Amino acid sequence: MNNNRAAGYDGVPGELLKYAPNSLASFFAQILNKAFAQHCLLPIGTGIIIPVQKPGKRRGPCGSLRPVVLVTSLRKTLSTIVRSRISRSVDRYLSCSQSGFRPGRSTADIVWTHRWINAICQKYKRSFYVLGIDMSKAFDSINRCKLLIVLKNIVDEDSLRMKINFYYRKLNFLSELALRSLDYFLQMLEPHKGTHYSLYYLSSI
Repeated sequence: MNNNRAAGYDGVPGELLKYAPNSLASFFAQILNKAFAQHCLLPIGTGIIIPVQKPGKRRGPCGSLRPVVLVTSLRKTLSTIVRSRISRSVDRYLSCSQSGFRPGRSTADIVWTHRWINAICQKYKRSFYVLGIDMSKAFDSINRCKLLIVLKNIVDEDSLRMKINFYYRKLNFLSELALRSLDYFLQMLEPHKGTHYSLYYLSSI
């Protein structure tokens, strides 16, 4: 969790979890473990919508705004736990050619590979076809049900499967926007009901 970020619906800042782990770690662990043991859904699915003006866009239209959702600290904690627990399984599942949204990989890997293949084709007078996928566009229309099915097949532990289902449960959005504007933002936010980690999971589809 980064510092100086707005708190979610629970009002608990990220700094409190980062700098008081000895006092809060066992407390949060008890809450989550009890919820999983009793199959009780915690009220962590409430997010506050904040519209942010896109740079360089005309002020006024909803299309010029970017919806940002402030989620609870407990949800962020669960997100970090799930990510750390399944990262190895997801990395083994992904193709070695997949560089987007993976730790230690970047666009530089893709550019280098493309130039290397291009040089080989020019040297030996061969033809080679390259298919590129815009992951950001795919994320805008993600099939979350399919994503959960794929993750369940990748992850072996039942406890982790339950955590994934728990984490991706429906979010309730709070906003002071007009209803018409709120409907627009809900359509934009539907694929983003997780956090930025959803981009990482999307690579597995």
